[in-house]
Amino acid sequence: MSRINRDKIKKQEKDGKVRGNSTIRNSFQWTSQEKGITLVALVITIIIIIILATVTINMAFGENGLIKQAELARDLASNSTQYETESMANLTAYMNEMMGDNPTGPSLPDGWDGSKVTPEESDDGVIVPVPDGFEPSEEEGTHNVNDGFVITDGTNEFVWIPVNSEQLAKMYTETDGTPLSAYDGVDATTTVYGNLRNSDGSGASEGGIPGSTTYREPDILTSTTYGDASTTADRGINLIKEVFGFEETNGSILDQFADMLVANYEEAYQSIKKYGGFYIGRYELTGSTDAPTVQREGTVVTNANWYELYKACDSVVDTDSVKTTMIAGTQWDRVLEWLVETGMEPSDVYDDSSSWGNYSNYNTANGYSEGNPEYEATAGSKQSAGSSEYWQANNIYDLAGNCYEWTQEACDTSGRVIRGGYYSISGFIYPASYRYRNDPYRSYSYLSSRPALYVAL
Repeated sequence: MSRINRDKIKKQEKDGKVRGNSTIRNSFQWTSQEKGITLVALVITIIIIIILATVTINMAFGENGLIKQAELARDLASNSTQYETESMANLTAYMNEMMGDNPTGPSLPDGWDGSKVTPEESDDGVIVPVPDGFEPSEEEGTHNVNDGFVITDGTNEFVWIPVNSEQLAKMYTETDGTPLSAYDGVDATTTVYGNLRNSDGSGASEGGIPGSTTYREPDILTSTTYGDASTTADRGINLIKEVFGFEETNGSILDQFADMLVANYEEAYQSIKKYGGFYIGRYELTGSTDAPTVQREGTVVTNANWYELYKACDSVVDTDSVKTTMIAGTQWDRVLEWLVETGMEPSDVYDDSSSWGNYSNYNTANGYSEGNPEYEATAGSKQSAGSSEYWQANNIYDLAGNCYEWTQEACDTSGRVIRGGYYSISGFIYPASYRYRNDPYRSYSYLSSRPALYVAL
């Protein structure tokens, strides 16, 4: 081989080596760059994954996250379901009430107004109309009608007195319209009046009709000296104007008064007829004439005239559902009859009530001496309402003794009637059935009253 060729070959080999090294270097550089890019991409990817994970976790578990939103939706759905359930239950109860069906208690008897009373079954199986705003007492021994079913509005207490149709006929006479006692300017008539019974328990009628001069109700007193028609400064018409606020621009004062007496009497009668009874105050009238109550241990209202006590009895409860008024004489008679029906000895009611009333002879008549459980050191003096368990019958306190009690009864032309006797006299002389007339303008420290309560029409 020629020298020229050898040199050419050597030159080519030399050039090839150079190019080969350069190629190797270039290859290494590209490999390193690729590895660097891959590492950056990995880091970026990890960062993105972390960011996405953080966002995802926050969306799932954050304050407003999906889980919180799901829990809120669950709670809202639960509350909505509960609300709908309660609404349906209330609607069903209302419809049942209107239709006379009470799924939580006895059905509403025919004729009863479910918006004014709730029928309650006593422990002895009697359906009692409990007026709106009242509920059965929680006190032990007050849930039987035959023992005295007690209701309360949280302050005042009353006892249910049942009256069936036969008993109602003994208590009242319906009429097409009987005029009250004749007096100039008075044209009031009544569609019902009381059949007042003898005080001996015989049941015989002692009462007359309005307009007569015997025991009767409702009626006015026409005496111009002592009665409702009196024009003396502290009596009659002047007292009526002062107490009841009648204005002469509305007509005769006495006529307005007569209309009020009749309206209250007729509504009470219709309520008794509709609901099968009435309530009597568990205690004598307590509090004051301006703020009257029927409350245990309350101060018995005295030193007030008949008109003031009549208004006070009217004011104890007066709502759209229930009203009170001064007890009528025929209601008093029915209460005594009911006490005998439920087990009391007639003689204890009609002859001698010293065994269960605050009279001066309570201890001596019963042979009680100090230390005896039934001995009452305060017997023979005025006491607060319901002060002794021994001075009650069927959960009605002080019906015998403590204070005389005005009723709605009229007598002659100037008297109203008091019942029950009072603390300083002997019980055998004045039993719970005692009836006595007094002048309505008079007030004494031993003379009070007791309201009756009925469901308003």
